[in-house]
Amino acid sequence: MADKDFEEILIHVCTIQVKTDTGDDAFGQDTFTWGDETTDVKCRLEVTSERQSTENQAAVIQDYNLMLPVATTITEERRVVMTSGTFSGKTFSVQAVNHADDDEGPHHVEAVLDLVKDD
Repeated sequence: MADKDFEEILIHVCTIQVKTDTGDDAFGQDTFTWGDETTDVKCRLEVTSERQSTENQAAVIQDYNLMLPVATTITEERRVVMTSGTFSGKTFSVQAVNHADDDEGPHHVEAVLDLVKDD
C-alpha cells in the first residue's frame, strides 16, 4: 500500500534514461546514446551537502539525493534528467542506489547523484 505522506513530498518529476550501445566510431571506440526508459517519474531531489573547493578555486561542489517510489527501477548504469522544479533541465549520473525500508517492508528508493550536465 502506498504511503500518502511520502507521495506528498514527491514534488518533482524526472525521466530515467538508459545507455544504448550504437556500435563503434571510425577509431574503433564504443559509441552510445541515452534514451528515455521511464518518463514522468514522481520524485524529490535534494541537495544533501555543499562544500567550497580550496586552493583559489571558486567551484561549489554539491551532493544530491533523489527519492523515488519503491517500484522505480534505477541503477548506477542509468542517469536522471529532471523535468520539473528548480533542477529542471539538469542531468545527473547515478552513483549509488539504496532501498529504504520501514516496519512494513520496502518504503522507497534513494539514489545518490552527481550533476553531469547543467542545461
